[in-house]
Amino acid sequence: MHQSTLRYKKARWLKLATLLVVGSITAYAWHSPQPVANGGTWLGYTLGTIGALLIVWLAWFGIRKRSYKNPRGTVQGWLSAHVYLGSALIIVGTLHTGFQFAWNLHTLAYVLMCLVIVSGFWGIVVYVRYPTELSSNRQNKTQSELLAQLEDADRQVVTATQKLDTSLRDAADSSIELTSLGGSAFRQLRKRDFSTVVIDGKEQANPNQRAVISHFAALMGSNDANLNASLRTAIEALNRRSELLERIRKDIRIRAMLDIWLMLHIPATIALITALTAHVVVVFLYW
Repeated sequence: MHQSTLRYKKARWLKLATLLVVGSITAYAWHSPQPVANGGTWLGYTLGTIGALLIVWLAWFGIRKRSYKNPRGTVQGWLSAHVYLGSALIIVGTLHTGFQFAWNLHTLAYVLMCLVIVSGFWGIVVYVRYPTELSSNRQNKTQSELLAQLEDADRQVVTATQKLDTSLRDAADSSIELTSLGGSAFRQLRKRDFSTVVIDGKEQANPNQRAVISHFAALMGSNDANLNASLRTAIEALNRRSELLERIRKDIRIRAMLDIWLMLHIPATIALITALTAHVVVVFLYW
């Protein structure tokens, strides 16, 4: 998907964006009506108008992408244009400023533009890489179905430990009750597992359920064949649960990556449109 999008229609949008960048740089190098370049010249207004139209058009992509196809093209084509024209916008916007920056509304609009574009680059990585990884991790299951499987795995652990003594049943039960999933966005992104377990009355860390599994495994090898069989069954159930928990945590982490990108990109885009509108109004009222 990544290459086909960037090479859409023989890289049509790359060629157009390159033409725009080369034309803008050439015009900027040729046009020098005054000692200090700025956005108040005819070229500054021209580049500013092109940049403003690009910003509005690119922002529209967020709405356009909700429909995969219509007579005006496909999302893949629009995404290709979004990538290349968004990249060209950095050059167009920078040349529009004439490299004149200060603590004012105009520079704020420029900074927000750069923030939106950079976050857009990250969004490309996020939306090309992670949906595929998410689908592979889920194995054609939804998150709700994974959580339902976890409930079933919990019941299997409880059933598998019924023939063991009370201390082992309590340890298995506590590993279920004290399993850590989700939490804040920052916690979801971390790979650390904060699960704990109570073994012999002492609570201890139980990342990936390794502590409780190791505790059961340490009891294997006794002369009691029935006990060994029960322990083996319990360990297999705990291992299946551990593997499922790892898949669910990865699912949560990937979804958090997608959500956090949207939490940055969308508000930044709204702020950019607001600052751009104010910038245009101020320019036409006071310049």
